[in-house]
Amino acid sequence: MIALDKGTLPRRIGQNDTSGFAGENAYWYCNTCRQWRTSEIQPDGSIACPVCGSGPDWKKHQPTLAYGSRHKRVADLCAVGSGWRKSYDEVERSYGSFIEEVSSGLPLRTQEEGWKYFQNAWRTVDELADYLLTAPDAPTTDSANVYTERGLQRRYYDPRRKCNTNTLSSLSIPLLTDDGGAQFTDQEAAEIISLHAGYSHPFYDVYFADEFLECISDRLERSIAYDLSRGLTKRDIERRYRLTEQQVRTRVAHIAKALKNSKIVC
Repeated sequence: MIALDKGTLPRRIGQNDTSGFAGENAYWYCNTCRQWRTSEIQPDGSIACPVCGSGPDWKKHQPTLAYGSRHKRVADLCAVGSGWRKSYDEVERSYGSFIEEVSSGLPLRTQEEGWKYFQNAWRTVDELADYLLTAPDAPTTDSANVYTERGLQRRYYDPRRKCNTNTLSSLSIPLLTDDGGAQFTDQEAAEIISLHAGYSHPFYDVYFADEFLECISDRLERSIAYDLSRGLTKRDIERRYRLTEQQVRTRVAHIAKALKNSKIVC
């Protein structure tokens, strides 16, 4: 089985653990400059702004490992000849053999165990993509469609990206069928809904199960409203969208005004 040792893919950097990341880059917020910075962690574990010399506010904005350092870790992990790569190649060969055996009539019980085994294996591989995609300073992407083996069950939002992916598994997509009665997949249903809404290409973040959110015209605020409806706190919103407390308060005020103007009682 492919396995990742605990601590192989660190995300946040602890204040007392910085020396262990010496030479790598931290992504953090400089309260003095009011800017996000990418700084190399010094041998003594210090992190300093290249402009004003200030350090991180560890209580309000805990630094994360920057995308560049994350990418290097993943590249080293997947390098030809590495232990992880050897495990992955072996699982890939086993998967090919398993598919052939399924086609030749593998017993149902054995098939079920096999699917569970490989599902766990591919979930571990997905963690590598998650590790890069969830980096706050990950490069922007113009990709409109992001599919996975699990059918868009993960959600990544970054206001810098032109297109963002919203989970379909948590939405109550209506049952849609073609003229012949064949049911459309969730992806196809989302595309039909977004195209009928007037978009030139599919967006998976414009449709929500709660139709009242359609009265919120701003995409970011509509996404925040959806997250709040799922039980997320304002603090969760600050972390997810990298907003200050005041910015969240302003967005929530806009959302409340939009709902009030739509005459919807919350």
